[in-house]
Amino acid sequence: MSEDGQETKRILCTYCAHLTTHVLRARYSLRDEHFDIHFEGEVEAPGDAEIPFSLHRYSIWQCAGCNSPSLEYESGAVFPGNEGDTELSQEYFPKRSVGLIRGKGFRKLGPELTRLYQEIIACFNNNCFLLCTIGLRALIEGICDDKGIDGKLKFERRIDDLIRFLPSVNVIEALHELRIAGNGAAHHRPLDALTSDEAREAIAIMEDLLNFLYELDYKALKMSRASKRAALKSAKLDSVQ
Repeated sequence: MSEDGQETKRILCTYCAHLTTHVLRARYSLRDEHFDIHFEGEVEAPGDAEIPFSLHRYSIWQCAGCNSPSLEYESGAVFPGNEGDTELSQEYFPKRSVGLIRGKGFRKLGPELTRLYQEIIACFNNNCFLLCTIGLRALIEGICDDKGIDGKLKFERRIDDLIRFLPSVNVIEALHELRIAGNGAAHHRPLDALTSDEAREAIAIMEDLLNFLYELDYKALKMSRASKRAALKSAKLDSVQ
């Protein structure tokens, strides 16, 4: 399909989370050990039209809605004279899946915990649920360290002590379940790893926890500072009047 002379295609956009029109921005192909660059063009036939060749084609598409770029990789065997019947396998980067989790940003979360959280998301999105389970356990332990909970205590007791920072004991119970799953996964029992649905729910719980412990505190501080500035401004106006 083309639009105003530009090739377009309907692709699942990872940012918009649904099928959107994408515009072709650049394309190049690799075949028979020769590297040919094409910008918004078609792949030309090899010099000897009788010899089948292997094709690897890379296309950069841009979402017409949010402008996010995507890389399309196509590969397959091409038989001269039957190009119209050629079917190339396709793969997109970032990976296309409505089930992928988009990581969130927590502005008051330190770099080490941020990296650990991001690796947990990467493990989930690549179906590495054993590592994801272990990572969730490590994240809980990292939060305990960050909140100054005594590291000499048993991990179970350290989690209990998080109640000082939380509004509900239900969160503590959920963290204990993640601790148990993480212990099993870390001790070479793959069957103890969380399933995809369980890992998704566990990540949501951890995101709520991070949001409460770090993000809400940051926003509350900003609101408090804004209120103080407004009160000071009001006091100055009253003194002038």
